[in-house]
Amino acid sequence: MVQGLKLSGTGKYSHIRILGDISKFDFGEIFIGRSAEKRFFIENPSIVPANFVIRKAEQETDPYFEFSHLSGTIQPKGKVEITAKYTPVAAGMDSTDYFNITTVSGNTIPIVCIGKGVGEIHLCL
Repeated sequence: MVQGLKLSGTGKYSHIRILGDISKFDFGEIFIGRSAEKRFFIENPSIVPANFVIRKAEQETDPYFEFSHLSGTIQPKGKVEITAKYTPVAAGMDSTDYFNITTVSGNTIPIVCIGKGVGEIHLCL
């Protein structure tokens, strides 16, 4: 006697992406003592929750860039807003840092943040 069995399934690996396919955040020239922010969204188009972590690719550099969330969970078909903040500490200093946004399932999004510190101009009359 032959019997059949029908199986079906859905992949359950999370996958994230940055809305707008942005991978470079250029803050431009920012005065010392001031900060600038860039906002972006990480989207989870999959049908399972996606846990993510933002880590520096190079751990030995100073922290000129900060993120509002370094980790979190994005619900299925959901998105989360992230704010990146740049605070320069020296005039004339170019800052470039590389980060990876990763999920447990191995999805990695590399991003780069760039900015330059400039000094304030004081006019003497």
